[in-house]
Amino acid sequence: MKFSDLKKSILAQFEVAGGNRIVPFIEGKPGGGKSACAREIVNELKKKYHIADEQIVEFNPSLRDPVDVLGVPFKHESGTHNVWLPPEEFYNLRQGVGPCALIIEELTDAPMSMQNPMCRIILDRWAGSVKLSDQLFIIATGNRVEDKSGANRMSTKLGNRLRCLPFDENLDDWIAWAKAHNICDVLIKFLQFQPKMLSDFDPTRKTNPTPRAWEAVSLVPSFTGRDGEKLFHALVAGDVGEGAAAAYCAFRKMYLNLPDFSELLARPEQYSVPEDLSIRWATVMKLVDLIASENCKQETANAALTFISRVPPDMQAMAVRELYKGESKKRLIASPVFKKLASRLTKVIGCETINKLLQAKTRLSLREPFFSSILFRFPMEATDTVPYAAVTPRGRILYNPEAIEKLSVEEIVFLLCHEVLHIAFSHSLRRGEREHYLFNIASDAVINEMLIELEIGKFIDSGVRLRGAQFRTAEDIYDEIYEKIPAAKLLCDIIYSGDQNAGGLKNDPLAKARKIYGESVEDAELRDIENSVKMAVAEAITKQKMMETRMGSAMGHLITLLEEYVLVEKLPWYELLGRFMTKFVSQNETWRRPNKRFSDVYLPSVNKEAQMGSLVIGIDTSGSISDEMLAAFGKHLFDVIEECKPEEIFVLWCDYKIQKIEQHQWEDVPFKLSAPGRGGTNMCEIVNWVNKNASEADACFIFTDGYTPYPQADEESVPTLWVITSKNAAIPEHINRVHFEME
Repeated sequence: MKFSDLKKSILAQFEVAGGNRIVPFIEGKPGGGKSACAREIVNELKKKYHIADEQIVEFNPSLRDPVDVLGVPFKHESGTHNVWLPPEEFYNLRQGVGPCALIIEELTDAPMSMQNPMCRIILDRWAGSVKLSDQLFIIATGNRVEDKSGANRMSTKLGNRLRCLPFDENLDDWIAWAKAHNICDVLIKFLQFQPKMLSDFDPTRKTNPTPRAWEAVSLVPSFTGRDGEKLFHALVAGDVGEGAAAAYCAFRKMYLNLPDFSELLARPEQYSVPEDLSIRWATVMKLVDLIASENCKQETANAALTFISRVPPDMQAMAVRELYKGESKKRLIASPVFKKLASRLTKVIGCETINKLLQAKTRLSLREPFFSSILFRFPMEATDTVPYAAVTPRGRILYNPEAIEKLSVEEIVFLLCHEVLHIAFSHSLRRGEREHYLFNIASDAVINEMLIELEIGKFIDSGVRLRGAQFRTAEDIYDEIYEKIPAAKLLCDIIYSGDQNAGGLKNDPLAKARKIYGESVEDAELRDIENSVKMAVAEAITKQKMMETRMGSAMGHLITLLEEYVLVEKLPWYELLGRFMTKFVSQNETWRRPNKRFSDVYLPSVNKEAQMGSLVIGIDTSGSISDEMLAAFGKHLFDVIEECKPEEIFVLWCDYKIQKIEQHQWEDVPFKLSAPGRGGTNMCEIVNWVNKNASEADACFIFTDGYTPYPQADEESVPTLWVITSKNAAIPEHINRVHFEME
């Protein structure tokens, strides 16, 4: 039920005689705006019934004790018996004060010990020994159990006293609310173009895009200076997560940086040309559309052409080509500005290779906003070291002019889109030190099948094809090639041996190309490159959706892949565990010959000597951790240990206290995991032990069902990752965790 319907139905119910005895329970996703909905309804009641501020109470039972509802015992003035006195907020709702309102927040987060006392307030209208007003309006809110955000099952007794109303986020309602509460206009426009981003709650992610989170985003200040954009992105990501932040920041950047066209046309020779390639191109195409319009005046066209003459030659040529073949050609031939511009470009247009590239880029800009957006964001360079084209880790697109000249325009379109997808999926970075030739075959197979399914351009006959590859990963196909084709495996072994100067191939035939498309990237650059790619992909998706073109099933599949696996990483728990661990491995690591026991996880291989310090492993031995769970956890844990080679390993077995401590070396892997204890649960004992005995350790894992007390935000002296088996456990936000799942 959307907000407008909820508000209408609840207020109508309260209008009925005795209708305030019905207590609506608004149930929905975390952060979806349930509290805002309740407050909006109470605000209407406040105006209608003239309710004073002190007679409006918000009460969160999940943060209180039963005594806060039942009251504390106090001797009656008669001395004959005790009375139960509730806290002040309930006293403000007592009989005789007139109309008043109570919002019960996060009701389902409350434990059973709090749910039962709330029954007396909701049905009987008593708080301790205080009778509550007959004119009391009560609205309750709570999260759904199925969202796995810490909500508990509601007791049957409490549920029978409520009218459960499902709350669904609705963009129109949110926009109306946002405008009434001065939410920034660019955020409203972004969610209009990306309505799915309004609410995308996933319990496995630490932060999620929700209406409440977007409200916080609207309060993020703007920053100036060189690092202003990065700082803004970091704060937004803290509210809605990296993926949603990349999408919003890309939209915001484009929205805020598009020029003022009235000012541009007033002074075309002085107006600054946008530095960003995508914004620059969007500006040029906007001017082309303006010139081509039937009612465009000659002086306006001349001003637009004057500005176009100041952009780089390739964009000039594309603009001229589009204008010359359109209906505006007759008018433009007479324009001295157009003649001058076209004359200046004669040499460029006459070059067959450049001519074909310009035609291909033009077709993409008109037909494929997703691909053109990314293409214009990254530089292109001519080279004779690649067969056709390639992408470097930093996003440079290399092309061979002689090879390009032999292709048709539609084949070049296919080739350019091919390289764009290499960038979008970060294949250069994902390759690591896997053998370049084989990994390129694998990634080419995925991309080619995607483009063929999309019917973009014309497939180049010499390219790689593998039916169904569009539904697989490059890593998966690489493994298949490496394992099943003996010659490929031999090639890898030769190249790896050569890299180690152990009698391998001395004259690598790919050395020249490897030097260029394998350009080295420092670790410190990786984060910036990854964020740059995310921003480019987010901006491209935004433009695609804004222009509402090519959103069929094939394009939808591509967009979904990029949104889920590039903008928002959805990785298995054991890969997150592996990534956490590799942070503490020294830098003399390599990505060759990945550990095959680790499925799709590609941990770096390291030298035989120890690569990190101490590791602490805390294991919950309470009854909810089965032997099967423990075995599955141990399997992947041992793979991590074997790869990272810690100097020493402490294994702590703990239920309500530490029952057993073991000490191992990484060479002992796999060692036996057997659980003593099987009592209650208090994993804070592990944290306390680490702080006291192993504060110099590099890392700590804690494997638990999650139903345990947790340390405060500043109490973990060692970087700690909690591997939690239950998705229903209430876990504080500051806890760094992954959710364990059986394979």
